[in-house]
Amino acid sequence: VLESLAVIHSHGVVHRGISPETLMISENGTMILTGFEICAARVANSELESKVYDGYAAPEQYARMTPHGEWTDVYALCAVLYKVLSGTRPPEANTRNVNDNLIPLVQLNDTVPRAVSEAVMRGMAYDYRNRTSNVRELVAGLYHAGNFTITMDAMTAEHTRYLEEARKKGAQDETQIINPAGEEDEPPAKSGPPWK
Repeated sequence: VLESLAVIHSHGVVHRGISPETLMISENGTMILTGFEICAARVANSELESKVYDGYAAPEQYARMTPHGEWTDVYALCAVLYKVLSGTRPPEANTRNVNDNLIPLVQLNDTVPRAVSEAVMRGMAYDYRNRTSNVRELVAGLYHAGNFTITMDAMTAEHTRYLEEARKKGAQDETQIINPAGEEDEPPAKSGPPWK
């Protein structure tokens, strides 16, 4: 998912709806990110009926004038990690501006390495200007802090290999690779999206 988002963000696309509801596990155990929808539908008070995932939506998704970007997806990813590692859903972001009641992850689960807790908390900073700004920084915070290291270059190389294989199977462009059936939201369950 981190690899996929880094690639998607490099093309200027922000998901804005990452949550436990949009992260699925396929039959072969691959994690799949679903739910790509219209940008305006991921913002409260837009002309469209909003689909904002409480606890996972970034603060800027509740305000019209605050910019969205990669940092918006970073917030959601970290909120999902917070839930997975603590068993507790984060508070709704729009309630944190008055009384920031987000409990540090390490206080909820002391088996989580302090560096991982700090990376998750930086990724959930209320003010986007203080937040981890992109997936590459998040990966560095999560993985480089401990003994395990992973680079975005290695992740990108793996993704490039996948794209080459998909093209050999007949995909003409990245749109077909991302969404083989050309549907607006989720591809058919049989083929599944390629992002892993």
